[in-house]
Amino acid sequence: MIVIVIIGVVYTLVITKLDSVKEKKSLASLSTLKEYLGSFSKGHESVELLCKESCSECALYVEGQKVEDVESFFDESIEFYTYRYGEGASLRREDSCFRFSIDAEGIADQVLISYDSYVYDYTPYFQKTKRYDSLSEAVDAKDKLIEEVLQ
Repeated sequence: MIVIVIIGVVYTLVITKLDSVKEKKSLASLSTLKEYLGSFSKGHESVELLCKESCSECALYVEGQKVEDVESFFDESIEFYTYRYGEGASLRREDSCFRFSIDAEGIADQVLISYDSYVYDYTPYFQKTKRYDSLSEAVDAKDKLIEEVLQ
């Protein structure tokens, strides 16, 4: 009888853990996007979230192969910018709705996303996504960082 109770408890704990892992992979937001894609990139070359058709249709691609549809967590008002470092650092607005990828080492695209009165900065390699109140604040922070590095 005790063995059956122990097996039941262990089974319940294992099933609960499996459900929580599934929930973590399905909870994508702009603040956690880098970590979300990183959870799929283990042992793969690249993972990409691509949204089309007015940002209503999103899909997750692993090494170029579609693996699942993802419910969009934003609308077409999202603004997507690439940021280039170096001499004459530049910010360029992209025409596509949304495209974000991460490679096997966890290095994400160098982009800034403006949505819902915040700007999300995915440019730091080994830090979590930074959030700013405006695009000019984000660009100023990037310029300040470049100045500090050049000194």
